Amino acid sequence: MNKIEKVFSSISRKKVSPIISAILCLVMVFGLSASALSLSYSVSAAKTEALIEQTGGSEVKDYIPISTMMKLSYEEPDIPLFLDAAPSTAEITISLKDADDVVLAGIPYVVTIQFLDEEEDPIVLTDEDCDGVIRYEGPKPGSYSITLEKMEGFTSPEPITVTVEKPVEHKAVKVEVKKASAAEMKQEDANYGQGNKGGGSAVTDTVEYVEPSKTVVPGTGEEKEVKDENGNTLYISIPETIDYEGAKYLVNADGSRSGIRVTLNADGTIATAESYEVLNIGGDEEGGDEPTPVTEPQPEPQPEPEPEPEPEPEPQPEPEPEPEPQPEPEPEPEPQPEPEPEPEPEPQPEPEPEPEPQPEPEPEKGWVDVKSRILDPYGAPKDSTYKFKSVEPKKEKTPEEYKYTGWQNLDGKTYYFDKDGNKVTGTQIIQGSQYVFSSEGVLSTATTKGIDVSQWNCYSTIDWNAVKNSGVSFVIVRCGIRGSTLGGIYQDDMFISNIRGAKAAGLKVGVYFFTLAATEQQAVEEASACVQMCQRAGVSLDYPIFMDLEDPVSSGDQAAAFKSLSAAQRTTIVKAFCETVRNSGYRAGLYASKYWLSAKVNTGALGSSTVIWLAHYTSQTDYGGRYEMWQYTGSGSVPGIRGAVDMNISYLGY
Repeated sequence: MNKIEKVFSSISRKKVSPIISAILCLVMVFGLSASALSLSYSVSAAKTEALIEQTGGSEVKDYIPISTMMKLSYEEPDIPLFLDAAPSTAEITISLKDADDVVLAGIPYVVTIQFLDEEEDPIVLTDEDCDGVIRYEGPKPGSYSITLEKMEGFTSPEPITVTVEKPVEHKAVKVEVKKASAAEMKQEDANYGQGNKGGGSAVTDTVEYVEPSKTVVPGTGEEKEVKDENGNTLYISIPETIDYEGAKYLVNADGSRSGIRVTLNADGTIATAESYEVLNIGGDEEGGDEPTPVTEPQPEPQPEPEPEPEPEPEPQPEPEPEPEPQPEPEPEPEPQPEPEPEPEPEPQPEPEPEPEPQPEPEPEKGWVDVKSRILDPYGAPKDSTYKFKSVEPKKEKTPEEYKYTGWQNLDGKTYYFDKDGNKVTGTQIIQGSQYVFSSEGVLSTATTKGIDVSQWNCYSTIDWNAVKNSGVSFVIVRCGIRGSTLGGIYQDDMFISNIRGAKAAGLKVGVYFFTLAATEQQAVEEASACVQMCQRAGVSLDYPIFMDLEDPVSSGDQAAAFKSLSAAQRTTIVKAFCETVRNSGYRAGLYASKYWLSAKVNTGALGSSTVIWLAHYTSQTDYGGRYEMWQYTGSGSVPGIRGAVDMNISYLGY
């Protein structure tokens, strides 16, 4: 007999009034309900917050469903439980569910896992975070028995058996690729209509679009008088000249030829002016006045030959002196000392002949620069001594300055000018497309603008030349999908037309495949299908083959299996796809939203050889992980394509 029956028995024996009886019964019911609620909230607040952060606050709730709580309150504790398990080479994911196939959170259930292929000790695991899911990581290939331990108030299910397949070889296999009708594609395409994949706020233009234009700035490109640094007007003076003996001479005011020879510039103005004069007297060097013009140029004086020196007379031999007469002998006197002989006189040099008087040299003449005597510093004649054809202010056309708007290519660099003619800088959104400009306004070449398309963009034929001319450099074309109901692989109806048309227009191309792979083997099949379709298209790829990983917007058995995957299982599947693609000779990549890259897959396990294509619809992403491409809006506009287009930026450099 349960508590409620005891209460009713006590009430009937003591003949308590019906009103009091009802109150007592309600008190008892609420008491039991409180006990059930206490059980459901046994998880700590910290674990609850961790669950909300892990699941995004929408998929798993830390409570027992109301229906289960009411059963605990009003019925015998005989609630049936069910086990479900999804095996993979990465892990076995075990879920506790109720009769409505709803995962039961808030119950710390325990399971025993027994490997059946070999004798091993069983493994006991507990759902410690009470999220309804237990994960057994790194299972060996083979069969496992999973048993739920008995819990009071619940009916335990029979043990279930699951099999972990052997590791899948990541090599391309032959795959059947189907061509679906429009109705089938609408049913099977889990991405039908291209829902908002990137999340985040809507992207709006940061700069108003204006058509390209080029207009002359008023006041530029006009003729103006040329002035020197002091503001004095410069002149162009064209003189009259006469040719004489191969040179040009100025014409005097009376029409005669002057003695001033000149050379002229290309515009007829005087380049040099010279007069044949005595050097170093007057003129520019002495600051003298103008020389008297001569009517005939005088020949340059020739130096007179120096007179030959007269020959010197030959020296004559000097005559010998005559002997002196001897005196007659006298009686010998007493001997006296002999006198010393007088010295002979030294010969005197003959006086040199006086030089004949030489004539004084004539003054030296030459051609002297006299331009400054004819023209003032500004190029105008100083007086009317010579004839001039014209004398007018010097003018020149000032350089034209232009006002630009819109896209402009100047000196091999690309700029965008706003409606006021200012260069835009920094990161800007123009017509739904994002661009990065330097501080000088130059469009960065480190980033490349691109789009991605599927058959849902082809409401009319795409003009790929117009797409190319709009500044788009690459396009990622959807090649196919895995069906959400039957799980078959289908080719996108416009794949061949799109990829061939884009390539013919000179765009670089890559492909993506919308995945619903729930196993490694299915991932290998999807990668193989991509390779087959690209080979049949006969087009070489410039960008990777991407696995498109996102929430399916349609239902079906295949979609449900895909949704039930854990992050570890999903990571294994992505690796299988990418390795199969690379083993087939192509680059591989993963497309996913910011949330999926953060919570649904372990991007760190993929390695740098897998290109990450981030989808985050915002003007500036705050995603902290690695990514090489960024899809920043799904509502872009591109000439040549009718309707909204996904816009992308590539940082890959190819």
